[in-house]
Order: sequence, then structure tokens, then C-alpha cells
Amino acid sequence: MPVSPPPQSAIRTVVDVALAEDRARDDVTTLATVPPDLRGRGTFLAKESGVVAGLVVARSVLERVDPALRLDPRTADGDAFDVGAVLAIVDGPVRGILQGERVAL
Repeated sequence: MPVSPPPQSAIRTVVDVALAEDRARDDVTTLATVPPDLRGRGTFLAKESGVVAGLVVARSVLERVDPALRLDPRTADGDAFDVGAVLAIVDGPVRGILQGERVAL
């Protein structure tokens, strides 16, 4: 049975706190070494089997870091997956992908 996600305002609040705690926007290595116009793709790849949870939060994290980032879920919350499954793909500015990845995961 699908579970309804929490209200967007609650998700944004938690995401903003998590991004601030992680200091995602202050990732000096990424800012110093990755050109601002470099675009790329990242894959959310399962290292262990499990059940998907939190895609709506991952999307919110990436959008808050950089609105140009796009998350393409390949699964849905509640789906079981095996090792090696592609759970989602993120496309957009590499800086944003790197700045948001820890919190999104």
C-alpha cells in the first residue's frame, strides 16, 4: 500500500536543515575544482538489497541545491530492489550533483 509523503513545507524545512548541517553549499573542493558550467549525470546504484524510501526527499534536496538538477526515479517508494539496481538518475550541473549527493542519499 503506497504511503503519502509529508507536506512539501515539512520536507523543505528538514532538507534545508540537513543541507546547512552538511554545509553542502560550502563544498570548497567542488567549488575550486569543478567548472560551474560542467554538466553530468549521476546514478543512484544499490550496493545492497532493500526497499526504496525517500525519493521525494532526494528530489527536494537536489532541487534546493540547484533547481537545474533533474531526478529521474527508476523505482518508486516501497519497491523492493536487489544489489546493482538503478534506483534513480540525476542530470544537471556537476557542482550541484556533488553538493547534494550526501544529503540526498
